[in-house]
Amino acid sequence: MTATENEMTGLMQEHEAIRAHMRFLTESLSNLATPSIQVKDRIRSYRWGLYDFRDGIRRHIELDERIFETLLGSTAVEETLREHEEIQKQVAGAILLADNAVENELGQEELYQHILNIREAFKRICELIEAHTVKEDRLLKLVQKDL
Repeated sequence: MTATENEMTGLMQEHEAIRAHMRFLTESLSNLATPSIQVKDRIRSYRWGLYDFRDGIRRHIELDERIFETLLGSTAVEETLREHEEIQKQVAGAILLADNAVENELGQEELYQHILNIREAFKRICELIEAHTVKEDRLLKLVQKDL
């Protein structure tokens, strides 16, 4: 079975939705560092956003791998699988940072340091995902041209 043009278009639309979710989470990060006594509550809320992001990434990866395997075959998707694993690993790391900030008794300074670490981790995630989705979108457009 081959991937349909609608499936490929849907995959590119999902890439755009992931980018929008990343922009939302990036903008939300700026609110975390605002001095306040509720900083831990804001980190807790942000952590829930990261959980949602992780779940969305997982669902997307399943579709992504299915479509690319039908287009390219299982051996050609090895690089994609490695990239997916790295993205999931980085997202898990950002979640761990947020978990630690929420679940441990930390002072204000330590909380702000965790926020900086979360911001840096999420920046790496965005860079990975952006490079990955741009490459996949380019490939999907080439395949669609040939249909």
